[in-house]
Amino acid sequence: MARLTTEMQIRSSGDAITLPQEQRYPLDLMRRNPALHDRYLESNRRMWDVDGDVRWTKLDAAAHTTAAAQAAGYVWSWQAWVSFRDITTCEATLVRSCLERDVAADLKFCLATRASERAAAADAGAEIAARLGGYRDRPATVELETLFDTDMVRRVLHEGVDLDALLVAHFALVPAVDRAVAEARRASSNEPAVIDVLQHVVDDLRRQETWAWTYLHGQLPTRTHDSLNGIGRNLAEVLASDLLLGARWPALIDPSLPGVDSVIAAEELAADSGLGGLAAAQQVQVVDTALAASIDRLGALGVPVSEAHSVISKLVRRTG
Repeated sequence: MARLTTEMQIRSSGDAITLPQEQRYPLDLMRRNPALHDRYLESNRRMWDVDGDVRWTKLDAAAHTTAAAQAAGYVWSWQAWVSFRDITTCEATLVRSCLERDVAADLKFCLATRASERAAAADAGAEIAARLGGYRDRPATVELETLFDTDMVRRVLHEGVDLDALLVAHFALVPAVDRAVAEARRASSNEPAVIDVLQHVVDDLRRQETWAWTYLHGQLPTRTHDSLNGIGRNLAEVLASDLLLGARWPALIDPSLPGVDSVIAAEELAADSGLGGLAAAQQVQVVDTALAASIDRLGALGVPVSEAHSVISKLVRRTG
């Protein structure tokens, strides 16, 4: 069937999802994309150990004020929640790729590796939070908690949503922006354990970007004009109705939401204390720059991006 349905249309319809007809047997695990397979092998070689590869003994909450430690606990709890949600997205997309016809095993291997990398990031974020102000299991208000109540599994598994559209939005663009934000967090940090975790996260995200773009460089030029239009439309809608609402990048949260001031204040104090926070103004600037660069890169591959650029220009006006 034509894959012109967008993720947000699936969300708004409320209808039951329609799974693709299973096409995975006979199972094909042969290497078909050497460049993509090499990215998978590299990710496997570079997998890090949360317990052994971080200088945890250097992280001492007593070296900071109680307020700073509690702020960092909130910031890193938030980072863990984002990473936990990413694991679900990865696993659902892996299942979806297994249901599709002619999806190379190399891509499936990369998706499985990304899930493992996001799990490491989630564990490390929760550990930093626990060692500082304490890990929180949810945001401070119900309104903030709803930012995490996405229906990603429905959106990913519905056969009407183009698999390439999912990969563009959630596996090429998101890691690129996340990496830029993590680099900025690392640059403002002075705690060895925090720096270690952020460096590992940056390295993971860079590899995730690389394999996603390797796949898209080979795949998008083969797509029809209509399907590329659908991919561009999906990207714009996902940006406006999901990614830019602030769950992922808290500085973008609607300032009218109850509890948002505590999130922004925690980021500011954790940044000032060298504990991995990122002040709102800098966060918005980093997100805007990284988004624009990734969207332009998609445009060079034939994806119509004027709607996506319009969405981020509205973001700049809203947060400026």
